[in-house]
Amino acid sequence: MQNLAKKVGSGVVKEFSSKDLLDFLEHANDLVQSVTPEGRFLYVNRAWKQTLGYCDKEIKSLNIFDIIADDCQNHCKILFSELMSGKRLDRIEIAFKSKDGRLVYVEGSCNCRFENGIPISTRGIFRDITDKKRAEQEKVLLQKKLERAQFFESLGVMAGGIAHDFNNILMSILGHLELLCIRANYNKDVLTIATKIENSALKAAELTRQMLAFSGAGNAFWEVTDLNLLLEEVEPVLQLMLPENLSLRMEIKQELPSVKIDKSHVCQAIVNLFVNSVEAIGENEGVITVRSGIEVVDSKDFFKDAVVVDNLDTGLYCFIEIEDTGPGIESSIVEKIFEPFYSTKFQGRGLGLSAALGIVRGHKGVVKLYSHPGKGTRVSLFFPTRDNLLEDQR
Repeated sequence: MQNLAKKVGSGVVKEFSSKDLLDFLEHANDLVQSVTPEGRFLYVNRAWKQTLGYCDKEIKSLNIFDIIADDCQNHCKILFSELMSGKRLDRIEIAFKSKDGRLVYVEGSCNCRFENGIPISTRGIFRDITDKKRAEQEKVLLQKKLERAQFFESLGVMAGGIAHDFNNILMSILGHLELLCIRANYNKDVLTIATKIENSALKAAELTRQMLAFSGAGNAFWEVTDLNLLLEEVEPVLQLMLPENLSLRMEIKQELPSVKIDKSHVCQAIVNLFVNSVEAIGENEGVITVRSGIEVVDSKDFFKDAVVVDNLDTGLYCFIEIEDTGPGIESSIVEKIFEPFYSTKFQGRGLGLSAALGIVRGHKGVVKLYSHPGKGTRVSLFFPTRDNLLEDQR
């Protein structure tokens, strides 16, 4: 392009030159790129390099598909083919991979330049929408967590109501069973049958206790204590439940602040999680680690990956973790394992994890789960410290 100038009144208007165009592109906020039909970069502007972090030398050796996120590869290959056929693409969304591994989401338009019907290069202009995209994802995640919390809340109300009514029926069965034994003058044959009925009723009563624990409606006896003392009390129980192929490792952090809990309920939660770990490892050799610790929560983002997000405050929390060296949990079922009666095992009522979740939520705490296939599972129970609860009441 030639540099041309013409006088307009007393001033001079300079026509846009190649140098002016390059300066314009280099100072644009949007990401500008030009790519050959083979995917080699012909040009990228300053904003492109600053956003994605690649230097000129690296860009020369890159192909366009080297910087496209894995999930977008197939989609972008289709788009690139459409460009080569002459189609203009508007308002497309792509995820680029930056040099440091970050995903950069962009929105923009592309077209292809042709000479004598042959594609010469593509031209793309993109706007960085990463912050907008992440905000949208956070909103969707928060809505999903809210719906999940409401789901568990509804299940808890239903479970609590059923458990109370079922308990009343069981008490009536056990009462009439005792009367039957008295009327039969404790006949041996009657006692044999009555014992079987009583054992079944007591098992059903245990089921209702689990349901009440899930609903958070069980009778609670609150006391101020140290979680380490609780673990010292429950350790012998865990040792008795431990098969020969497994070993138990206790990692106790000294001097934990006090918490206000129902010791029997929290012990039940620990035992339920421990049993789940034992069953997960099965007949393989493995280790189950039970540990305690302190977590200073200075942002509510800490709770965003919890099993159920409640309106919890920041502050000081004590935690108990049960970690196993089992096979881990597939991502497709992670969100289901705390649901009542869900179980991947051939046998089992599927209430152990549900009850543990209900117990912790009843203590204004939170449950976090970390698991990957082949890398075991860690479940963390967070309880607000007594000071944190007092602060919450002020």
